[in-house]
Amino acid sequence: MKFSPLIHRPVVRQCLAPLTTACAVAMLTACTSTTPQPTPAQSPTVYSDPFAYCAAVGTVDAPNEPYSGPAMPEIIVQAMIQQGIVSADAPLEFQQNAVWRCMDGQVWVCHFGANLPCLADTSREPTPAMESFCQANPAAESIPAAVTGRTTVYEWRCNAGRPQVSRQVLRVDAQGYLADFWYALTPPPADDAGYRPPAPADCQAIRDVAAQTVALPFALESSAPFSDPLSGESGHSRWRRSRNGKAERDAGSPDGRKS
Repeated sequence: MKFSPLIHRPVVRQCLAPLTTACAVAMLTACTSTTPQPTPAQSPTVYSDPFAYCAAVGTVDAPNEPYSGPAMPEIIVQAMIQQGIVSADAPLEFQQNAVWRCMDGQVWVCHFGANLPCLADTSREPTPAMESFCQANPAAESIPAAVTGRTTVYEWRCNAGRPQVSRQVLRVDAQGYLADFWYALTPPPADDAGYRPPAPADCQAIRDVAAQTVALPFALESSAPFSDPLSGESGHSRWRRSRNGKAERDAGSPDGRKS
């Protein structure tokens, strides 16, 4: 066993004399104290929000393990509605007929709609279906999409019985997807998630501020009527005030019956 004289010099100096039990314990303690301890492993970050997920991973073709949410989360549907990609009145199944991915830290979505393609076919090699069509129509000015497929970025024609590219009609983005049918999404405002009643701790904080402002103590009890136009909820609550140091019920408060 070796000991660094720079670290253990006081211990070594004490142990130049015949080794004793005390010296042995001191040397073992010094050795143990300088042994590096392993760092506890940290659990990987998991994302249920697609916008936070894309901001973290940058660019991916499809959500992978760090994403733990549903395949088509509601927040993406709401973002598509907000940007006019789908209608709020459309059936849910139609609204969810889409795919999403991450590019440059943003959420990008493609809604299939009426047979809209999301993938891009940039191959200039004709398919057997195109070959057969041109053999039957050697001078056709255009090969229909039912033959070429809807993912090709080119317009095709027949020249002397052979398929030929006429021109490129669809754009391709940096990741090889049809840029004309993919949209960068902006997260919908938090209010779009719907009304949520205040948490009990927030109600307590509001009560304390109100009491300080008007110099009257409040009690969150059920007696005085209330109505919430956002949630459509209604009911009763009660406040009390102190006169001459005593807490009293307001004479104008209802009897506490529920609405």
